Amino acid sequence: MNPIPSIDLKARYGRTPDEVYGIGYLDGLIQSLERLEGEVHSNREKIFRIAQLYIDGVIESKANRKASYEEWEAKDSALRAINYAGMQAMDSFYRGEGINEEQLRETILPHADTILRHGSLRASKKRHLTGVVDSVQDRILTLQRSLEKIGPLDSIVAVASGALEPAYVLAKVLEIPEVAAARLSRMAKNDSRVKTPTRDTDRYLRWHCEGKNVLVVEDIALEGVSMAKVLKKAIEYNPKRVVGLIIKGKPATVLGKVSSKLYQRTLGENTGIFEVKRE
Repeated sequence: MNPIPSIDLKARYGRTPDEVYGIGYLDGLIQSLERLEGEVHSNREKIFRIAQLYIDGVIESKANRKASYEEWEAKDSALRAINYAGMQAMDSFYRGEGINEEQLRETILPHADTILRHGSLRASKKRHLTGVVDSVQDRILTLQRSLEKIGPLDSIVAVASGALEPAYVLAKVLEIPEVAAARLSRMAKNDSRVKTPTRDTDRYLRWHCEGKNVLVVEDIALEGVSMAKVLKKAIEYNPKRVVGLIIKGKPATVLGKVSSKLYQRTLGENTGIFEVKRE
């Protein structure tokens, strides 16, 4: 394990500026990478807006079935680059070291054409975690302290795209090489399938879940539906166990949506950590 330190992030970086709470479009966000100006909160938001719009665009594309093998290779490479950039940036951010702007540029910009071609044309959505770095830090520190009780974790699935921030940090803490992203498709009314920004959701989630100790991360549990569906999907692939982490909200909100036939254990309502597995 490579734990983050307990430091005062607000004292280190200052309050989150009001302008960071706005929205953005993918073309402008990519262009802005070429002129990152050193405001750490702004640079942090750009990472997650790009990730959100790219993941949404790939999942929602009607051309996925017709995409060639080469196109999917390019899309997968772009996703890996975004995730790698996010993991490196958030690891240094939560260690009080800021964000390496040059590394962001060098990692993401080579994939700019693919990101723009396949990402969503809509405006980015506002994030629940934009101004609450202290909440993210607190949950991660709690999980670090609880690992002896939780047991080993060797795979991370983020409920996209809100949970990418804590998932990126935890991947570095737990020394897990990549983060899987999954969300509800919502392509039409009553469409709530679990989808991933990949060619084959089944193969992708099987790779990240089968026989593994999986951590599923969610940013906020309002109704708990999205996380509950991702948890149940992960369990279909016969993991050793599945642990859930909610940054804002209580496990009971999610567990009420998960089958009562599954074993459930909460490590305290105020920790946001719980376990779900087959009996």
